[in-house]
Amino acid sequence: MSFFMLKSRYFLAFLFGGFMFSTLTAKQIGMNISYAQFMNEEGQAYVEIYFALTGKSIDLAPVNANEYKGGVQVTVKVLQDSTTIVAADKFLLQTPNLADTLNVASIYINQSRLLVPNGNYTLEIDLVDINDETESYVLSQDLIIDVESMEVQTSDIVILESYTPAKQGSIFSKSGYDMVPFVNTGSYYFTEEMEKLSFYLEIYNTDKVLGQDSTYLIKYYLKNLSTDKILNGYANYSKKQGSSVQPLLSGFSIENLPTGNYSLVFDVLDKKGKTVLSKSLSFYRKNNIAPLTIEDMETVSFLGTFADRINNLDSLYEYTKYLYPISAQSERNYQQKLLAEQNLADLKRYFFVFWSQRNQLDPESAWLHYYGEVKTVNQLYSSRLRKGYMTERGRVFLTYGRPDIIERRQFEPNLPPYEMWQYNNIMTPYVSPQVNKFFVFAEMDLSTNDYQLVHSTAIGELNNRRWKVQLAGGKTGVNSNLDENSNGGSDFGSRLNNNLNIQGSQNNR
Repeated sequence: MSFFMLKSRYFLAFLFGGFMFSTLTAKQIGMNISYAQFMNEEGQAYVEIYFALTGKSIDLAPVNANEYKGGVQVTVKVLQDSTTIVAADKFLLQTPNLADTLNVASIYINQSRLLVPNGNYTLEIDLVDINDETESYVLSQDLIIDVESMEVQTSDIVILESYTPAKQGSIFSKSGYDMVPFVNTGSYYFTEEMEKLSFYLEIYNTDKVLGQDSTYLIKYYLKNLSTDKILNGYANYSKKQGSSVQPLLSGFSIENLPTGNYSLVFDVLDKKGKTVLSKSLSFYRKNNIAPLTIEDMETVSFLGTFADRINNLDSLYEYTKYLYPISAQSERNYQQKLLAEQNLADLKRYFFVFWSQRNQLDPESAWLHYYGEVKTVNQLYSSRLRKGYMTERGRVFLTYGRPDIIERRQFEPNLPPYEMWQYNNIMTPYVSPQVNKFFVFAEMDLSTNDYQLVHSTAIGELNNRRWKVQLAGGKTGVNSNLDENSNGGSDFGSRLNNNLNIQGSQNNR
């Protein structure tokens, strides 16, 4: 067995074997899967499929008197006309032998690399828990392979967990490096702890289109999606010569990149400066640093702006409080300072800066839209103790937008009233773009209209595998014998039993 370890993650090679004879607890597999297209020196297309298995979602079973192991058997098939197998792979993604069952890594990562000709296919992936064969899944998604040999093209952009000089026999080797992919969950989300954005891209056919001896330029930079402007200090370029395959491995330090939605952009320019091709990928950065220092704030002029027209201190005081759900902690701290001082000019200046950072082109319209949503949540979700924007449902509504589906369960036997919110696509300026996310809220204190968040699949939110037990215990006041890992049947809604996520390459999204 061989594996890489970095920041509590294991990156495993193809692993086989391991007979398991009993499990500790019944769990549900949690797996994120994504894939990207490439082309080799011979002009053949291939696809890399990346797997990220949640360590705590798999069953562990004893392999001897003192050690345990768990994992998932993965079968990958590329099918043409739903029947003919064009390419396939099979492997085990499993833990090392563990003396301590609490020592399971947060994520186990693997990848599969398959040669696939141009065409339309079905990507089918079978997953089976090696310690509980009753838990098995079949996932499928359309796969379009389209590699042109006479046009300038790029591979899909791959965001990396890490890269190091290649070791012999590593499945992660490419262009002289072992590149461990950052397997996304529908979108790329960079937490405060992540200080570097590393990426890999390949450019194809510049020798045929631009000339073998012709030089060209690769520009890569970050763009703010709210303002559509290139960020100062986050741009670079690389001068290259025509070739069939040109790799680009690079990155940016994002330690000081403020919270927001961004785009990583690549432009290929010929020797005359004409853009031949452009490729981009969006991501969300969460960062607790203050976007402006207090000294910087004092230099900002708000005179003549929409904020300058708010002359009632009480109104501006309340409007500033409304910013709480969509603010970073550093912003909340600064807001509390301003609210305590109650200086009208300082509040105006901050209010203008806050919305200018969200929408530089039209900060007033951004505020007015948000204000309309605040009035909605205050009407719908206010409780006896606090206004709607300060409740959990109000916060989620304001941060993630209006849910696509709200399923209300008010009169379930032995359960408190609860609601399930479904988001098909999350696209707001305040959080990372995400797909297929759920929230569960429950009124643990009856007749208050103050619902608590008890479970969510969204990035950075409370993820509680025992949410069903919590709901049952909250109503009865005693410990429930409800199995925390049971499906829960229709009582809890089938949409919530979704721990698997497969994402296509950027070309197929």
